[in-house]
Amino acid sequence: MDLTGQVILGFLEEDDSRRVLFRVRPLLSPLGLISPEDLEELEQDGYLRVAPDRQEQHSFKDRMRALGSLCLIDLRDAQSSLGKVRPNKNYQPGRGDSNRYIIYSDAVRELPGELVYEVVAEDKRASALTKQYYLRTGGRISGPHCPENSLSCPNSQTLMPDCDRLFLVEMPDGSSRMFYWPESEREEEAITTEEQPQTTAQAEMEAAPAIPADSHLSQFDQAAGSVHKALAEAGFDLDEQQAGFLLLLCLLNSRVQLWGDNVADAHLAGKTLCALFGEGLCSVDSQAGEEDGDQLQLIYAQTLFVKRSLKRYHTAPWPVARLLSGPGFPALHPNLSKLDQASLLPSIRGACTVLDEQTRQRLTHMLQNTIKEGCALPLMMRAQMAEFLCFAQTLFENKTEEAFHYAQSVYALPYLQAKGYSADEAWELLKR
Repeated sequence: MDLTGQVILGFLEEDDSRRVLFRVRPLLSPLGLISPEDLEELEQDGYLRVAPDRQEQHSFKDRMRALGSLCLIDLRDAQSSLGKVRPNKNYQPGRGDSNRYIIYSDAVRELPGELVYEVVAEDKRASALTKQYYLRTGGRISGPHCPENSLSCPNSQTLMPDCDRLFLVEMPDGSSRMFYWPESEREEEAITTEEQPQTTAQAEMEAAPAIPADSHLSQFDQAAGSVHKALAEAGFDLDEQQAGFLLLLCLLNSRVQLWGDNVADAHLAGKTLCALFGEGLCSVDSQAGEEDGDQLQLIYAQTLFVKRSLKRYHTAPWPVARLLSGPGFPALHPNLSKLDQASLLPSIRGACTVLDEQTRQRLTHMLQNTIKEGCALPLMMRAQMAEFLCFAQTLFENKTEEAFHYAQSVYALPYLQAKGYSADEAWELLKR
């Protein structure tokens, strides 16, 4: 289910008040109802976990609670919305979070008063979920009506019962509610006039001096250099750019598979990387285990996939990075400079802003080709690729082509091979 470029009516709920957790379920867009099939892709009753955007860490709880049951999921800007919906790293059904995907809170907004209207019977007007509503009396539907003591209210009109802008929506509790979503030319006006008040915390953050662009680049470059030095001394054949790409994979994903010339070399690569990240922040195993919060899992293998991990891979695909062993005799105990993982990822967060148009078009073209072949890339993988490339365009200057090829090789290529394509067939499809 791709929400990019859409504006959607959502149902918001606080499903855990003790931990202040909110989730939102898409209900309706200007194009019509969100289908049961689309909701099934999101799992967990079709909800997305709402994650606090970095600009409202202090105001998140109060603003979410003030929105009420209905909200607006605003992803109209296709470029800036990339990365707003992404895989949930804390996804652990039965143990942790049961929502497979998250949406950042800055995309969850107050529902404008003149965008969508609930249609209710005369005796149900007090239960209307929208600020303004239409009344249904027999076969007559009229409105909008406003709450008592409103200073102004739009001119009333009558709708025909067969109006194609009336939608009967099944709510999460199993009940049905009818909504009227006027023609699209009114949407932009309604959304833009409903300005969101700026919180004190947001104002303070915007007034704060910007972090120099070179600061996160410098820290990342130093870390990438440490990864390259450690793996090169351990005997692996890779350059600094490849080491940087691998580091970015490890920072953005909870699982990364290392595919080596043999099992021992793949295991050595995993142990070397884990030594860099530090004890307790990384684990190495020959098969994928349950995701464990923020701990990085490194899976080592001599082949592309270990059969016993294939089912778990199809459920939640992870990137697979090929590492070649170099010639000569490596150091038994390479000199390692541990990475400050706790500060490294936050330091580069500002590097991902908007994915450039050319890369976005290339991703779209690649996706369309896989769809035509009946092997569409999963939503999670699309989000992972877009996020990786968004960071890469800033962290690796003038390396757009190399980053795109790398993203294809670690994300899309293994997935197609897991679907039964040979490497040559998969590359032929990806390069069309």
